Amino acid sequence: MRSTIHRQRRLPALVLGAVLAASMSGVAQHRDSTTISAAQHLPVSRLDSTASDIPLARWLARLGGVAESSIRWELNDCGEGGDGRSAPSCVEARLELAPDTSVCVSLIVADLEGKAATPKVWSLYAFEGKKAIVFRSFTSLAAYIRSRHPEAVRR
Repeated sequence: MRSTIHRQRRLPALVLGAVLAASMSGVAQHRDSTTISAAQHLPVSRLDSTASDIPLARWLARLGGVAESSIRWELNDCGEGGDGRSAPSCVEARLELAPDTSVCVSLIVADLEGKAATPKVWSLYAFEGKKAIVFRSFTSLAAYIRSRHPEAVRR
């Protein structure tokens, strides 16, 4: 009898814990989507003064000749935190150019403590199969994308 009462008392606590966890997950997802949206709408010229003044998502889509919705976006640890070290948070955009070729733009959006930071470039790179190519500017990244997609809109 005592164990039944004990279980009945724990059930509301378990339900409350599950509701709180789901709520916190929803808050984190909202924060992530808000952060990603801000990066998508960030003018490329704020990241590279020689680049055009259009939002990053539109810039990538036009260069790649794809719809903005086909670009994959995620909030991650800038590729460094998986080994236990601290890392800033990045928004990464990945554009598939071919089955074995993709380009990535990774922007720092939060510092090591998770506090929002002015977006800046963490890395610009492409993968061709297993080969990684690093770019120093949006201009060189754009030239690479154009060389892979000559039919894409150039703006």
